[in-house]
Amino acid sequence: MPIFALIHIFTSTAATNNREAIRPRYLDPLDLKVVIPAFGIGYFLLCFLFAYPFSSGVVRQWCGAIWQGFPEFVVLVQYLLMKLFSLSSPASKAAKARSLHDDNKALSKVYNFSFNIAAATQLFTLGVLFGVKFFPTIFPQWASETLTFNNVFNPGPFYGSQPMKSMASAMQTWFLYDQISGSAATLIWGSYLYLGSRKMEVTWRDRMWLVCDLARWSAVAGAGGALVRLLQHRDETVLLDSEAEQKKKL
Repeated sequence: MPIFALIHIFTSTAATNNREAIRPRYLDPLDLKVVIPAFGIGYFLLCFLFAYPFSSGVVRQWCGAIWQGFPEFVVLVQYLLMKLFSLSSPASKAAKARSLHDDNKALSKVYNFSFNIAAATQLFTLGVLFGVKFFPTIFPQWASETLTFNNVFNPGPFYGSQPMKSMASAMQTWFLYDQISGSAATLIWGSYLYLGSRKMEVTWRDRMWLVCDLARWSAVAGAGGALVRLLQHRDETVLLDSEAEQKKKL
């Protein structure tokens, strides 16, 4: 993710302050309509197969390997659904008469769905951890020993002089560092896009409010949810500015 963010910031027109380049109106409205079902098929189905306790170890390993490619599966399912719906339905006349309000409504639906999924995941995780900490008697002993805030959120030292406990624990440590670095990169990338979309000069007070918002969103929905809210505000800012420009021309 850090490499992608750097490449995107320095090469993509969407990372500039060009008003036309960063407007999200060029998206096909059908793309937005199929995002939610594509996410359900391409992600939740793979998560179910990944978590299902198959009796065969080979099947479980294959499900885990396939799950790692869920972003590609989501995009593939989205593309197939878009093609399917475009063939089964006549060309929409609304596409020619789309308004900024329609764009904002379609984008908000997708963004809100993504944020709600992130928030549900984050709050469920925190609920389980708080339950284990304050009501340990209602959980199995292995849960009380394993599901702690330290084990879940603290990856431990990056380098160790002692042999690793197991391959699984080493993979978990690597995964935590991957999550931390990726989350930091996405929030910096999203903040850059959001601040770059604003017409007015960004003051230090604006930056402080942005940090507070990121902390608030991250507490509720994690770094992924914070990124979703950040990009949602960025697109809304661009659309509102475009609407204001159109009204001035009338």
